[in-house]
Amino acid sequence: MSRYKVSIFIIVFFFGFSLWILFKDKKHECLLILNSKYFDYKSGSYILNKIIVISNALITDIVDSNSFETLDKNCLSVDLKGHFLYPGLIDAHSHLLAVDRQKVVGWKSALELSAERPSMMRLFIGEKNAKSMLLAGFTTVRELGNSGQYLDEKLNLRITNNISLGPEIITSGPGIAIYTSQINSNAKKEEYTIVSSQSDIDQVLLKYKSHNVSWIKLYADNSAVNSIISLDLLKSITRKAQALKFKVAIHAEYNQSVQMALLARPDSIEHFYEIPAHDVSNNINTPFVVITDNSLNTCENSFIVNNCFEKIKSLKNRLEWLRREGYKIVFGSDAVLDFTFNFKNRGDASLSSLISLTQIGLSPLETLLSATVTSADMLALPIGKIEKDYMANLVAFYSDPLINIENIKNRDLVVFKGKIVCKGSNECQP
Repeated sequence: MSRYKVSIFIIVFFFGFSLWILFKDKKHECLLILNSKYFDYKSGSYILNKIIVISNALITDIVDSNSFETLDKNCLSVDLKGHFLYPGLIDAHSHLLAVDRQKVVGWKSALELSAERPSMMRLFIGEKNAKSMLLAGFTTVRELGNSGQYLDEKLNLRITNNISLGPEIITSGPGIAIYTSQINSNAKKEEYTIVSSQSDIDQVLLKYKSHNVSWIKLYADNSAVNSIISLDLLKSITRKAQALKFKVAIHAEYNQSVQMALLARPDSIEHFYEIPAHDVSNNINTPFVVITDNSLNTCENSFIVNNCFEKIKSLKNRLEWLRREGYKIVFGSDAVLDFTFNFKNRGDASLSSLISLTQIGLSPLETLLSATVTSADMLALPIGKIEKDYMANLVAFYSDPLINIENIKNRDLVVFKGKIVCKGSNECQP
């Protein structure tokens, strides 16, 4: 074949491909979801005989089924045949850019391995993890640190610009800490922003503002021994960040740091592994608590945690205390350890983490709310509900997850910002 013919072939191919892309996007400009049982978070049950009307990435209307003839005939119609429709799931504590452990012993080693990876390799890992999360039904992920120097921002831009497939990523940049004890690697201090009482916190936060992150991750502790932040500094950073319209997530694992985090009044507290010894209930405004050790609560994962049954008992007691005290429980997978021993990918691992909440005391309804409505309320975004003017992020299941939470493993449809990501059980597998 001559160079001329090759050139013509390439031009025709790309012209045809471009037309296909335009046609593909056009048919998703308007979408009708028919014959679903869609989840109503107010009643905790399903609404039938409605049509979900989607346009420009939003749910623009919800009308009676008998109104079908009055709707735009150019819209693409999807018949769910009575399947169960939910808002897209939200993982509120994730680390997409952290490599799975892959035969490395211990989570510290896993984080160090991630930190040593070149940025492009970490982005590749992040894209792979993000794609599997979206196919698993997670349409929003809050990325909290362990992502180098704003690699979460770069990953989200690639997804926003349709370069890669993935959910919306709520970015936070490097975590702010007083020490790098999570990683014993002096060469990779850029995994964190290290501060002290002498630091110019205003200048630190302005750098985050320049990267358009919406959350600040602040470590009350990142070592049980020698790096618990002072309460004054914790309060100061939290107050200044919130004044700049950031939301603040405080990493707090231990008794003392959990109590300090409550007093600092952040927008969320991450982990909360221990109940505070002193009652500080009068000093809080019912914060959101992101429980992240739910992925370790089955003894199938006892290779990660010793005394597995004791961990389960402790977590159940803690959840009962949180519910009794009126805290709002949010789902977060914290997927950074190696789940590939038991699961194929990050999406499967996060689904398993969500399912495991029912094994430690939450009902299927509470579990689903923790990954939809409650998470969305914490993020203060128009997601997590099937209502008019909310983002058209949706996931449909063949069977009712309120009866058996395991049914979230079998998806018929994932819609992200009004566009169909996958349809049918074969396509919707990470």
